[in-house]
Amino acid sequence: MQRIRTIDQAYDEIKKQDPETAISRYLVRQMINQGMVPSIKSGSKKLVDVGVLERKIKELTGGSA
Repeated sequence: MQRIRTIDQAYDEIKKQDPETAISRYLVRQMINQGMVPSIKSGSKKLVDVGVLERKIKELTGGSA
């Protein structure tokens, strides 16, 4: 099941899983704005699938997807 969240909510989920993460809210926003992670525009907010975001972070850091 997809976990569609706002950028801030997606970041909060990542932070909850790893409170010591070095990933910043800014980096998540940049990844979405640069098209590295697909998003859906809803009014003034962008929505993202948290699972896709997590996979992209793993891919970029050399982790297995």
